[in-house]
Amino acid sequence: LSLRGVNDRQLHRKDYSLSFSPTRHKLLALYGYSFSPSIKVQANIYYRISTYPAKVATAEREDKRQTTSLEPSYKLNKKWKAQAKIEQTDNSSTNVAYTYQKELSSISLIAIF
Repeated sequence: LSLRGVNDRQLHRKDYSLSFSPTRHKLLALYGYSFSPSIKVQANIYYRISTYPAKVATAEREDKRQTTSLEPSYKLNKKWKAQAKIEQTDNSSTNVAYTYQKELSSISLIAIF
């Protein structure tokens, strides 16, 4: 759980200082399960609240983002592994311009050295 900004960027002047980073609170839950030595799956849930004060952004806003993903993998042999990822992100914001939903799917073939 993080209680401070992740990217704490500062603008320092002789007469004032501004931070361009939101305050973020994060929670991450992971669960992995092995069906066999070669078949594994991992499930992830990530939740983040970001608060942008008016002095940081053009207007004060709060974003709430939830990302869930499922990542199965299959070890083909000692050198190769196939992996897939299905991810869904839902970002809600007090500013409608920053509200969105995103889906991501990928399949990878990984060489193990």
